[in-house]
Amino acid sequence: MNIPPRILLSTLFAMTLVQARAASERIYIGTYTNNGPSLGVYTLTLDTSSGALSKAVPVAELRNPSFLALNPVKPVIYATCELAGPDGSPIGGLTALAMNPATGDLRPLDQRTIAGKSAPCHVIVDPSGRAVLAAQYNEAIVSSFPVLADGSLGPIGSIVHHAGKTGPNTARQERPHAHSFSISPDGRFAFAC
Repeated sequence: MNIPPRILLSTLFAMTLVQARAASERIYIGTYTNNGPSLGVYTLTLDTSSGALSKAVPVAELRNPSFLALNPVKPVIYATCELAGPDGSPIGGLTALAMNPATGDLRPLDQRTIAGKSAPCHVIVDPSGRAVLAAQYNEAIVSSFPVLADGSLGPIGSIVHHAGKTGPNTARQERPHAHSFSISPDGRFAFAC
C-alpha cells in the first residue's frame, strides 16, 4: 500500500517514507562543516527489517546545512546553509535541492541569501508546498520565500527582525533569538518561536 511522503525532522535529518512496507527508507542528514571533514548533506538507507544503516554518502556540498525540510508535494529538499556575502564573508541562506527519487541524488536548484552572518537554525515548508519559512537564531530573523513551479525559491517574500529586551538568563538571552516555525493545522498561520 502506498502512502504519501511524510516528513520526519530533527536538527540533524529529514527522512522520506515512500511505502508503508518498504524494505528500506532513504535518509538525508544535514551537518555542520566548520569543525571537521563534513561536506554538507549526506544520504544513507535504513533497512527497516534489521534497523541497519548503510554508509553515509555525500550528495550536496554546502556550508553548515544543519537543518533540512522536504517539500510535501515536490521532490525537493530545502537546506539551511551559509553562503558567501557580497564581501565574501558568511551570510545566512537557503538552498533548494532537487531530489532524484530513484537514486537519492540531489541537484542544486538555487540558493537565496538572508540577512545575517549565520545559517538559519530551522526551515519548514507549508503543507501546500508553496512557501518556505526560515528562522535564524543568532540574528533573530524570520523570513519566508515563495516556492516556484520547479521547487526553486523565489525572491524573499518577507523578513522580520525580532526586537526586545534580555530574558531571565542574560548569558544566553542577551537579545531575541528566533528558534523555529510551526504552521497551524489548517495551513493559514505560521508561528515563529
